[in-house]
Amino acid sequence: MKIKELTTIGFKPTPKKDYYYYIQDHFYLLLQVLPHHKIALLLTTEDSKHQRDILEQLFIKRDDVERIYSNEKGAGLVLSKRIKKEELENIILTLKKEINQSPQCHHCHQSKSLNVYLLDDEIDILCSDCFKKHERITKHTASPLGILGAFIGAVIGGIIWAFGYNLGYIICLDAILLSLLSFIGYKKLGHYIDQKAKIIISLIDILVLFFAQYASCAFSVQAAFKRIGTSSVSFIQALVVVPGMMFDSSLIGLLLVYLLYGLILMIITLIILFIYDKRKNSYYFTYKCINGENS
Repeated sequence: MKIKELTTIGFKPTPKKDYYYYIQDHFYLLLQVLPHHKIALLLTTEDSKHQRDILEQLFIKRDDVERIYSNEKGAGLVLSKRIKKEELENIILTLKKEINQSPQCHHCHQSKSLNVYLLDDEIDILCSDCFKKHERITKHTASPLGILGAFIGAVIGGIIWAFGYNLGYIICLDAILLSLLSFIGYKKLGHYIDQKAKIIISLIDILVLFFAQYASCAFSVQAAFKRIGTSSVSFIQALVVVPGMMFDSSLIGLLLVYLLYGLILMIITLIILFIYDKRKNSYYFTYKCINGENS
């Protein structure tokens, strides 16, 4: 079955990709397109023996019904994506006819007037009271785990920058990798990227880049002493020597050029990543009714 055919049998798309809803005669369904060629149907009816019997009959008699569940938290079916349009329509009609119960809010499990809501990055069927409560208590801020992920990613990029001191201007490209790794690190552990997260990621990247350049200078000092061969200098000793070298105008000018190119590439990369994330996840931090009317 082609996904675009869902709209021909009463399903409507939601702002979140792969999610659709169905409302007819006080019968509510949520549909999610799953990986591995599967479709999930989520009901809003109360768990009962009658409902479990109906779902079991569908599972037994229809090959395209791969899994069913019904408990106090909800009920649903997992279907093969290969199911024909007519078969899916027939299953929906069977559910409407046989499970003749008042729809229930997914949160409070009470029979009330319901709507389909966009809740940040979720789609759910709720009563207006639960929606208002959810909207009021759900707040996102910069995640400590996200900050840790961004720091780890930036440090990995910073280490590459520090050890690549002899690559010349090519090492400036590492600023792109540093920004990308910090962004991925925050997303993996923090998930949401809001305005505070953008500022924190940018500050982490800039600070790590400055420290990486400082370490790069120390490695250069070590290499210089090795070439001279007069004495060996440890990395810690080289770090102490670097501040005194900052009074050399030609050296400081060269260091600033590296940092300038790195910062430009870093800022461009972060802007692209933030724009991409905003467009891909444009529904984040948005709470609204999707179907637009009480049913």
